[in-house]
Amino acid sequence: MKLSVVVPFHNVQDYAAETLQSLVHNTRPGYEFILVDDCSTDRTPRIIEHFAELLPGGVVIRHPHNRGLADARNTGLDAARGRYLTFLDGDDWLAPGHLDRLVAAIERHGCEFVRTDHVRRSPDADGCCTGPLNRDATRSSIHEARSCRTTGRRWPTTRTPGQASTTGRCWTAGCCVSTPGCG
Repeated sequence: MKLSVVVPFHNVQDYAAETLQSLVHNTRPGYEFILVDDCSTDRTPRIIEHFAELLPGGVVIRHPHNRGLADARNTGLDAARGRYLTFLDGDDWLAPGHLDRLVAAIERHGCEFVRTDHVRRSPDADGCCTGPLNRDATRSSIHEARSCRTTGRRWPTTRTPGQASTTGRCWTAGCCVSTPGCG
């Protein structure tokens, strides 16, 4: 398995279909998509089930009770089998081919992980996505899974003062690459 994509979901019915459709446009042999439903109470589970059938390499994991975003990510991390690992929140999306570019970059640079900045878009009057996104998007990164496994990196399930900055450094130190056409 080349790449594991971990996607936690909790009550994101308004965004889940767009997120999952973006993954359909990023499927490749050797990619797995671990969809972790953190006990959603809206239509999110039905949307996940629908797209899991359309998503080669799709694996659905359900929490029996809500455990929070960090635990959902850790559940996906535990299930991941890929050489590389990336995360996408259930209300974000990826451009077609984005994952291929991340995998190519980490292999080309030979580093432990690669991070890119995000692009924000929203539909213009003609329905084309050319302007800013109406909701926040996040940075994208891909990690060599071996280093995550050997160091025991986990998403913290509780926070103490000062912990967030340490966690941020743990997950965001690495190579930065520029995505062509993304400013």
